[in-house]
Amino acid sequence: MRCLARGPAKAEDSEPVGQLAARDDAKAGDGEPFGELPARGAAQAGTGACERRRYRTDGDDTERPTGVVMIEAGRDRSEAGNHNGEGIMAGILQGKVALVTGGGSGIGRATSLRLAKEGAKIMIGDYVPDSAERTVKMIKDAGGEASCVAADVQFAKQVEAMINKTVETYGRIDCAFNNAGIEGKFSDTILCTEENFDRTIAIDLKSVWLCMKYEIPQMLKQGGGSIVNTASIAGLVGFNGIPAYVAAKHGVVGLTRTAALEFAQKNIRVNCVCPGVIRTPMVERAIDGGGFTEAEVTAAEPIGRLGKPEEIAEGVLWLLSDAASFVTGHPLTIDGGWVAH
Repeated sequence: MRCLARGPAKAEDSEPVGQLAARDDAKAGDGEPFGELPARGAAQAGTGACERRRYRTDGDDTERPTGVVMIEAGRDRSEAGNHNGEGIMAGILQGKVALVTGGGSGIGRATSLRLAKEGAKIMIGDYVPDSAERTVKMIKDAGGEASCVAADVQFAKQVEAMINKTVETYGRIDCAFNNAGIEGKFSDTILCTEENFDRTIAIDLKSVWLCMKYEIPQMLKQGGGSIVNTASIAGLVGFNGIPAYVAAKHGVVGLTRTAALEFAQKNIRVNCVCPGVIRTPMVERAIDGGGFTEAEVTAAEPIGRLGKPEEIAEGVLWLLSDAASFVTGHPLTIDGGWVAH
């Protein structure tokens, strides 16, 4: 699979999942697959290719951006067979086009797989082309269609190009999951550096604004759409040691509510998910870096365990679907009861 490079960028990968953060100097993992997709029909020419855009690391080989993958479901699932050869009903997103940023691992990957399983044609974004390509392969292996294009979503030109590529490839954008982000560095308010604060805000908050800035005009042209942003329980309550992350995620909640009000009568719904501590590469890094231990998190969770990326994906699927047609401006908390303390 070949990717085309594009523009300088400097952000690291890691999906925003709404958990405590420690260091940001390790690369993200692959995430987990989520079931199988229905069998697909013949793919159209040109689908399934990954388009990569070049980025630089400024001498730091741990710097990674967050890019984009395109996933297209195959034929109508009512005509497809499952792995046992039995007929299945069409998915709730059948024929829809969905854009997912941060789709190379963790919540982004789990959600991409889940949406594709429901029949969506999906453009996934991830700054790490190799991770995006792995997601693409997982979709294809499960019977779907996929391709990818890398983009650093903190930069307007790259976001605009991502949107244009989605429309060029699939003709429209019905759903968008603006999920890409980083945890930033672990430090208290007075020790947080200006560089860390600016970078975290740019990737976790500014990118959400940029994505909506270019997604919404396209949705207006086509008559509507649905957007879900990734916030966090850190966007609802405070956490020691991650001031920039907390500020960014509170901003995502506020931005979500504002956009929801602005476009409620234009058939565009805007919501966000607020994940708790989810077992993703981001949390694994935090645990490995000594920010907190898994035992500490488990003890604080009313449910008594970490969440799974697939559990967040189910919430995103519902918010994006017509099942949530009367829901907009809502921060959906999926946290095992954490903020109910």
